[in-house]
Amino acid sequence: MYRNPKTKLKKMFHGTLEIASDCTLVIGGDFNVPHNDMGHRRASIKGRDLLQGATEADLGFITDPRNSTLAGNSVFRGTTPDLVYWNMEDTEWKNTGQDLGSDHCVLELTIPLRGTMKAPRKYHYTYWDAFTRMEPTGEIADLDEWV
Repeated sequence: MYRNPKTKLKKMFHGTLEIASDCTLVIGGDFNVPHNDMGHRRASIKGRDLLQGATEADLGFITDPRNSTLAGNSVFRGTTPDLVYWNMEDTEWKNTGQDLGSDHCVLELTIPLRGTMKAPRKYHYTYWDAFTRMEPTGEIADLDEWV
């Protein structure tokens, strides 16, 4: 989804949660909001708003800020602008370290499926050979008695 830079992050989180209802929700992307916890030297107002909004929305933070997702250079050190928030336990995050020509690394998420598995379907088979061997032989005098 795209967030207009003028939209408050808190409003974005709460609005997205409202739409998702009780479904699995993953919010991720290049947020570009400096914060000390993401490897930046200072925290911006948007950075503080992002962390506060996610906390108030009770979203988990899965990104590992110690593992930068944006390559550093001779002027800037590596930071982690690529963030992932979620509302489900057991979600896994991995920085593949591959950049595919970008200055950002490719991230891999493993999200478990929610819900219960359907019970396996039971099939009933009729063994016709055995069934036909059980047939009475001879004439049927009284149908009610034969059945």
